[in-house]
Amino acid sequence: MKWIKTGLLPLAIVLGFLFPGAGELSWMVKWLLAAMVFLAFMGPISVSLHEARALLLRTLPIWLVLPPILYALARLLVPSWPDFAWAIFLVSVAPTATAAPAVVRMRGGEPSIVVAGVVLSHVLVGFVVPLWAALFGNGGGPTLEIPRQIFSGTLPLVILPLALAFGVRRFAGNLSVSIGRLQPYSIFLWALAVLIVVAKARGVISNESSQSGGIKIIMIAFASLVLCVGQFGLGRRLSSKFPEESAQILGQKNTILVIWIASTWFGAWASLGPIFYVIWQNLYIAWQTAFPRLKNP
Repeated sequence: MKWIKTGLLPLAIVLGFLFPGAGELSWMVKWLLAAMVFLAFMGPISVSLHEARALLLRTLPIWLVLPPILYALARLLVPSWPDFAWAIFLVSVAPTATAAPAVVRMRGGEPSIVVAGVVLSHVLVGFVVPLWAALFGNGGGPTLEIPRQIFSGTLPLVILPLALAFGVRRFAGNLSVSIGRLQPYSIFLWALAVLIVVAKARGVISNESSQSGGIKIIMIAFASLVLCVGQFGLGRRLSSKFPEESAQILGQKNTILVIWIASTWFGAWASLGPIFYVIWQNLYIAWQTAFPRLKNP
């Protein structure tokens, strides 16, 4: 199973570029996302709110404030290309990945703290993205209609699977444990979603001229790399007691959610930001897991 996890992401990305026609299946992505959110909260988990409170009070404000700052900076640097600013914004506003607690556990940290960050960031993202979209607008489009669509499309997609998952855990514990055994296989849902969104982006971007398109791709790829290194590094420095937990809360992202948001409302170029972040993030996590567990001081 380990070699499958290692090779599945690169394979999905390559297949997406080779078969842009798979972008026609983009309607499936939101259902794959909902299934992954639901499965992530099946099985044994615990949330230590007492330990998590101080850490979340440091990381979540950064998560809330950083995206609009980066968006404004990107607009100043590249005023003629708003898609670049949205790509940066969506990378930084992505909620904590549902796999982050497992990585923290492997690193010798406290996964229950990260679970709290996963839940809160997923609940908040449905409000945060529409709020900033309303303030910034979207490429000259309707200022209020786009945020309304994002809100009505994103919030149920996150809240309903979360509510269903916790309902099953509360009232049907045995069923929760049984479904929880399927968690390792959610990686195949994730890979399929990556394949589809990469194919959709490839289909749109291929219409650009090769020179300008290549420069744009390099810009977004480099910006995503800087954000990946920066957010993991910043998270680690926010807490001396829980550096691993803080780094994963701020740096490890549920990119599939924002890729779906980007490809649905912001365009293919904006979706390239989180697509490249998937690559850098997983390379970094692979590097992390290659070393012995790190104990918190």
